[in-house]
Amino acid sequence: MQERYDIFDWIDDDAVRVPKRYIRDAENPFEMYTDVQIFCRFRFPKEIVLNVIMHMVHENKEEIIRTDNRGLPVDRLFKVLLALRFYASGNYQRVNGDILGLSQSTVSRVIREISKLIASTTNIKKWIKLPTIQESQEIKQQFYDVAKFPGVIGAIDCTHIPIKRDNAEIYRNRKGWMSINTQIVSVPDMKILDVVCRWPGSTHDSRNFNNNRIKSIMKSGVYRTSHW
Repeated sequence: MQERYDIFDWIDDDAVRVPKRYIRDAENPFEMYTDVQIFCRFRFPKEIVLNVIMHMVHENKEEIIRTDNRGLPVDRLFKVLLALRFYASGNYQRVNGDILGLSQSTVSRVIREISKLIASTTNIKKWIKLPTIQESQEIKQQFYDVAKFPGVIGAIDCTHIPIKRDNAEIYRNRKGWMSINTQIVSVPDMKILDVVCRWPGSTHDSRNFNNNRIKSIMKSGVYRTSHW
């Protein structure tokens, strides 16, 4: 009788051996890409990433979540770029992880870590705030230069941020999918003055505004001057 051989009888042991842990050697995007290429991929210029966003993350380093449980630490700059790439592209986490050779689970933890650091209370109070009286005059001039519209200190609008939510029809917006109705006030130089992201998708924009402190502040006339 012809003797049968299992496939593993003739495969060398070294060929099926589990590979050893390797040192991650990812190329630095800041060295690979030009300023324009960095902006196209991450939506921020190099100097903003290095001098602003990295500083925002570093200021809250005490809140850092341990994401490198298996001894292959991801550089802090790569973490920031990975999160920015996810924000800018909206791709699946696995797709973004392929850029640096990271698993989907690691990408998920990194995005959560960087998002919490950027959106910390310290950064919110520092970067998202209403203008002073003097600053409001400069903003009015900026809006006037753009469209010859006097007396404007902010442009306001709402947008729907998609979320995953089961059995909660209150989050279903008029377009049929689940979301948070987020209100943002901004100025011509792209600065954000106020953000409200607590209303479910079914809420109308007017209700968001009527229950916001912005309406009360505007009605108080604190920014009204005789200049306009």
